[in-house]
Amino acid sequence: MKAENFEIALSRLREYIASGNRRNTPEREEVLKAAYSQESRFTFNEIQEYIAENSKYVISSTTIYSSLKLFVDLGFMRCIRQSSRSYYDISLTANTCKQVCRYCGKTTYLDSKKAGKLISGIKLKRFTSENFTLTFDGICSTCKSKLTKAAKKEAKVKNTKAMSASSK
Repeated sequence: MKAENFEIALSRLREYIASGNRRNTPEREEVLKAAYSQESRFTFNEIQEYIAENSKYVISSTTIYSSLKLFVDLGFMRCIRQSSRSYYDISLTANTCKQVCRYCGKTTYLDSKKAGKLISGIKLKRFTSENFTLTFDGICSTCKSKLTKAAKKEAKVKNTKAMSASSK
């Protein structure tokens, strides 16, 4: 768990709740804890599964969904809609640069200092940037290797079928 960031987010959550006569529930904090326990971006279902396996609370889907929405609204995380799925990604104030495999979802974080230098030179119109996320979507080497092997195997099968059909 990103313990330091989790503590910052938990503190902000408690401040927000205290400022508006809202109830702070242990379930809401448990959803936040589950989100910060993820290694990379995650889906609603992954949070639901994590809570079912690791929490002492029974938390409804509605509570999980509304908590995630609140966390997005408060800026603790982002909701990324990609390929008709929604993913969540932790984001406090750090600039992030990452690569995401569109097949297996593996996320690798990269050094964002060079990207930050390039991005700082971009002139924004009537907007003050607080942070950035640069995401490279593509295929990791493991998935690319699997796809290449599968394509070669398929081509070999087609070639074998074509040869046997022509010999008849």
